[in-house]
Amino acid sequence: MAHHFLRCDRDQPFLLPPDLRDWLPQGHLAWFVLDVVDQLDLAPFYRAHRDDGHGHPAYNPKTLFGVLLYAYAIGVRSSRQIERRLREDVAFRALVANQTPDHVTIARFRVRHEQALAGFLVQSLKLCADDTKLAGNAAERANRTVDKLRDEVVEILRQAAEADQRDDLAHGDARGDELPAAMANRAGRLARLRQAKAQLEAEAAARQQRYEQRVAELAAAARARGKQPKAHIKPRARDEAPNPKRVANVTDPDSRLVHTRKGSVQGFNAQAVTTTEQVIVAAELTQDANDLQQLGPMLTATAATLGAAGITRATWDAAGRLRLLDDRQPDRAPGRARAVDPAGPPRPAGQAPQGRQAVGVQE
Repeated sequence: MAHHFLRCDRDQPFLLPPDLRDWLPQGHLAWFVLDVVDQLDLAPFYRAHRDDGHGHPAYNPKTLFGVLLYAYAIGVRSSRQIERRLREDVAFRALVANQTPDHVTIARFRVRHEQALAGFLVQSLKLCADDTKLAGNAAERANRTVDKLRDEVVEILRQAAEADQRDDLAHGDARGDELPAAMANRAGRLARLRQAKAQLEAEAAARQQRYEQRVAELAAAARARGKQPKAHIKPRARDEAPNPKRVANVTDPDSRLVHTRKGSVQGFNAQAVTTTEQVIVAAELTQDANDLQQLGPMLTATAATLGAAGITRATWDAAGRLRLLDDRQPDRAPGRARAVDPAGPPRPAGQAPQGRQAVGVQE
């Protein structure tokens, strides 16, 4: 028998136009805000617009004021956040009848009518009560004088202006929550998901291949010694055993989760080599999460940079402070390297003692 579930068909168009009044319950704050706006004389808003019917139609000031009043009432100050709510929040969509003014329109309306907004916000917040002494569904600390209401409205508008300025600096003309261009449509998202899946599968296959290759090599070595190969060899956890916690990022598949002193960052591990005068001679990005294997590659990159500038390795070593690293541990951190013994036997410039390598290290 087939499962019996309620249908969720997002491709089914509405057979009848949707009724916005069905989107929210009757007691919702959004309907109360609209009722308040209907009682206000918004003539100062309308006087700022031409009334000859010419030009591109603008958003109704009553609509935009209702949006701001509701947004400020629930603590939303940023014009970009309001635009996002107008697309995603049912209450906001009901307020504007499914219209979508952008954050620029909302911010310009606030700036253009700031004085009128302050007055209308105070009017909308002034609540009167009769002298009937009944306990209400309210707190005594919620009472406000007119001056107090004015001060709070000024603070709300100040917060809104600061939020918009901060968002403008951070996002420019963008809203700030847009997906990358490669993931803005379904085809792009599926391509990224397939790429991430293929990356995980390729890494799992590489780990399995390394394990099988090592098992084959160990078996061949055992047979060469006339011994029976081991029935089971445990895969190495670091590069052979399956890693169920391995992840791939669908936004930037090349990035990795790297750890810093302040937490984790999805990105890359940046390496740089500088002179004592802070001149950068090598800079690289790596996907490795730690620095343990980066000394060798950075020395190679540094040698390439200096070689391109006509500086030989011998000249470079002789000009800098020398440190000696054991060849068996070429990636030991420079801070742990042993300094050259100044009392030791003289050697040609740049030549390291037997079994060791010379590395130019900045103090």
